[in-house]
Amino acid sequence: MMLSSKFLFKLTLTFFFSNIVGFGFNFLQPKIEVSAWKVKVDKKKRGSFLGRTTKSVMAVAAMFAIPNGGDGKLQQLPPVHTTCASAKDPAGLFPKGKTGATVNIPCPQSSGPQCKPANQADNQEKEKKVIAYFTNWGVYDRKYFVKNVPAGKLTHINYAFIDVRCSNKWDSAATGCANSKCGAYISDEWSDTDSPNQGMPAASGTNTANCGKNLFGPDNEQCMPEKQVWEDQKNHQAGNLEQFRQLKINHPRLKLIASLGGFKGSKYFSPCTAPGKREELVESTMQLLRDYPVFDGIDIDWEYPGSDGAAGNIIDEVNDWPNHMAYMTRLREEMNKLEIEKNRADKYEMSIAVGMGDAPLQRAEPHMKDMCGGENPLLDGVNLMTYDFNGDWSKTSGHNAPMHDSQNSDGLAPRAERYWLKHCHSDRIMWGLGMYGRSWKGIPAGGNPNMPGYNQDSTATGGGSPQAGCETYDSANLEYWDIIKNYGGAYLNDPAVNPNPDAYPYKYYYDQQNMAPYLYAKGLNGGNFITFDDDRSVRDKVAWASKKKLGGVMFWELQGDREETLLDAALETMCNNSDGVPHPIASTTRSRAFLGQEKDCIIAGARGMGALLLPFSLAVTSVLGY
Repeated sequence: MMLSSKFLFKLTLTFFFSNIVGFGFNFLQPKIEVSAWKVKVDKKKRGSFLGRTTKSVMAVAAMFAIPNGGDGKLQQLPPVHTTCASAKDPAGLFPKGKTGATVNIPCPQSSGPQCKPANQADNQEKEKKVIAYFTNWGVYDRKYFVKNVPAGKLTHINYAFIDVRCSNKWDSAATGCANSKCGAYISDEWSDTDSPNQGMPAASGTNTANCGKNLFGPDNEQCMPEKQVWEDQKNHQAGNLEQFRQLKINHPRLKLIASLGGFKGSKYFSPCTAPGKREELVESTMQLLRDYPVFDGIDIDWEYPGSDGAAGNIIDEVNDWPNHMAYMTRLREEMNKLEIEKNRADKYEMSIAVGMGDAPLQRAEPHMKDMCGGENPLLDGVNLMTYDFNGDWSKTSGHNAPMHDSQNSDGLAPRAERYWLKHCHSDRIMWGLGMYGRSWKGIPAGGNPNMPGYNQDSTATGGGSPQAGCETYDSANLEYWDIIKNYGGAYLNDPAVNPNPDAYPYKYYYDQQNMAPYLYAKGLNGGNFITFDDDRSVRDKVAWASKKKLGGVMFWELQGDREETLLDAALETMCNNSDGVPHPIASTTRSRAFLGQEKDCIIAGARGMGALLLPFSLAVTSVLGY
């Protein structure tokens, strides 16, 4: 649907579905006028509705629903919509050197989930954050593009990763960049700024064919307005960052945050935050924000200050955290100045990602109050990397993200309470959720028939890692959608999907205490064990986080959840309750991606889960009209 700027876009929701969940709500009908430079929003309250719906319709309705009453439960704020029109870049998001061009404002989309306690006044609003990482390497073999990003379900996207290194790539971290300057640099120019039309429609102009179709579904093309040409590529005005610029025009509340470092990119943090080089890194980080105004802030993913991380990292156990704090303090000062210089309507945000191991927590503790407590916290958010507790680096099988205990040590929840929640405002803390799983081979069943394979030593020669996933590129790191599509996940316990469970090698188990599912196949490779999070564990963990009044959730990383199952589970739980009790909507809808898929990659001659799921998926497809 295309409307000229003379018309107002009006949205009316009317559903006539009879299914499991009933609800009532009032909704705001946005009224938007688009001029050459400004978008004016006039919201007026309209009517009410009472109906019943399935989960798929709830996914749409939740983006507009405002529950009646003031019971303190989280509610969904309305999105801002725009008419499909042409305008002079109203948000000022063009990369450097590209000004005054005309862009098409895409068709109506959601502006992102915003949850707040219903009994708070608007001026007391505390927005819940829904953060997810987007990786710049995902556009290659994985073919996950900006157009696939479910922008309407997110408040923040952390763009991974920006390099922290010496300006001369041949300079050494061991020398502290003695022969060049420390800096923050775009890590992959082809993906970030040069590659044209990654996964984009072939024709130039707005792709209107799918505009508004399946608004919150994974096949939404996002109505990207511009086709990049050679001139854009030559001027570094293409690639992911250009597409995010276009995406943000239609999602004005969405924040794109430049994430520095990462596990394999933390080698230079220690020498580059030391006194002699710190100002170079501050200056370069600020230049990144000037050169790429699409970014709304900085996320520092140093893994790990003063503690072991990737091989080759430079570590100063005594000075890394004090230097880290000094770098962030200077960065905050300079970002405040740039906000005034740019006359920004909102502040540049700054966050960090932190590990949950013993050493990282103990070294960070003296600085926690300054970062996220007290009257003037330095950081806008702390993203807890509440995963990677166990993996193929250990010979013993275990949960990737155990909540309460893990093989003779405490789990993630007591660690969060003992450290971060003790010193910080809870709304500055984001609970991390992994969109992937980890696996071992050679794992015996052990003596616990209720949890076979758990907490067992691998007997495999050369470690516990099995073959690569069916459609994943790491041997022991399986993406969530791969686990569900090809290994079965919780569907293995669903008779409608798996009527003959004894014929399939994997079995599904759920550790309620740790809010952790896993798969175990006793007969494969001496015992295959796969640990992961699914929609059930995400609901349980987000309910716990809501009860603790945390500020939101953070996902690593988007392309692992291509059907948005985990994202939907988090939104449903976080935005429908604040009492710590999950309120799941119908759990029987399944993905279109399963249709017609058949994989033989689990074991030679075995049928893939695609074939197993096909009859059930066809039935759901018929019901939902997909």
